[in-house]
Amino acid sequence: MPMRVKVFCEKEPLKLEESINGWLKTKPNIHVAHITQSQVQRGQTISLPVIICIWYTE
Repeated sequence: MPMRVKVFCEKEPLKLEESINGWLKTKPNIHVAHITQSQVQRGQTISLPVIICIWYTE
């Protein structure tokens, strides 16, 4: 089966958690192969989003 990726991007950690958990509930038969996280910070006063990529197969 081909590898797929789902990208989540949020500034607020609780929203990010809710988004990921909600999506996972809709995909009970997937196999998560890899997860990556990225965040860019340009100074202490700006809140930039966290990007989570979930690599999976169905």
